[in-house]
Amino acid sequence: MKERVEYIIKHNALVQGLYRRVLSVAFRVVGLFVPVEESKVLLSSFSGKRYDDSPKVLFERMLERSDCEDLRFVWAFNEPDEYQLPRAESVKMHGWAYWKAALSAKFWVTNVNIECGLSFKKKEQVYVNTWHGTGNKSYGNLVPGRNDYDFSTVDVFAVDGDFMADMHHRALKASYDSFVYCGRPREDELYRSNESTRREIRDRLSIPKDAFVVLYAPTWRESLTGGDDYSFKAPLDANRVLDALGENALMLYRAHSIVTETMGISFTDRVVDCSTYPNINELYIAADLLISDYSSVFADYSILGKPMICFAFDYEEYALSRGLTADFRDDITTFYNEEDLCNYLSSFNYLKESEKSKRFKAKYIAAGGNATDACIDAMLSASKRKPC
Repeated sequence: MKERVEYIIKHNALVQGLYRRVLSVAFRVVGLFVPVEESKVLLSSFSGKRYDDSPKVLFERMLERSDCEDLRFVWAFNEPDEYQLPRAESVKMHGWAYWKAALSAKFWVTNVNIECGLSFKKKEQVYVNTWHGTGNKSYGNLVPGRNDYDFSTVDVFAVDGDFMADMHHRALKASYDSFVYCGRPREDELYRSNESTRREIRDRLSIPKDAFVVLYAPTWRESLTGGDDYSFKAPLDANRVLDALGENALMLYRAHSIVTETMGISFTDRVVDCSTYPNINELYIAADLLISDYSSVFADYSILGKPMICFAFDYEEYALSRGLTADFRDDITTFYNEEDLCNYLSSFNYLKESEKSKRFKAKYIAAGGNATDACIDAMLSASKRKPC
């Protein structure tokens, strides 16, 4: 029911406008009676779905920093009883405790949004947004029929370069003054990874030493059932891909977090479902090749400088229905059918594709590696507190 309501609000302009106007005014009025608490931090990741991504990294670093030792944390989850975190209270996403925390917290930290499409942030509150990827899918006000996204009140907006800064400005009405060119905190781990890290992760995943690992991570498609589910039918024959790569190849499959069901793929010892694996960075590090489509995983993975392939089997349909802000086909080797993809994989040049990934990173990503402390420093500075 919650998913259906969210879908209706998102896709019905009349309902959406009414929702925004009425509740925004209501929360502003209530906020007049709720004082801001200088040491309170409200955090959420992907609208309460998980404890992960950049908000998790920022939280765990703040627990370590001496200039954050007085801060008290409130984490918002869809299932708050599942999480017990140090120095943190867990509250129900969209419950009264959440809205009260949003009105009273000095700091907001998220990778999506805090106000859920509303507008009630107080001037004395500090809003930190890391977003959740560098990609070429249309979003926010770039989606046809949308002009209601307004992130102009964000104080600290983490970006990895001019490409995403310009996209956030156009799509979200984010202010250029808010941008901190540091990358995303979740990606610091990728910049620090080395061969020793890779061996440890592959051992933990029980991957044989001589295995060639392909990570298949397609993005989500729009719901065909009005928001009841977001199923995805994998267009690739996993076994055929592995045969093309050789007998020592295996596949790690990673569904997008929105996907509710994956069809058309059978999981075996050589085709492993890693959709619920807690840290996708470790899958990036363990892999030798990434296959995706229009996902922001390309940007994260390019940090490692390893081969990437775009399998755009529904390019025309996707570009028409969703819209794209850039044509990554100019930067990533792209195929539109399984036959051509597998023929290429049977003899693809690893070093050539690796160099192409490095050029992709140089084109779209200018900053990264110390985003965690950079974001916290900017957050404290915006609040007039002195960072370490």
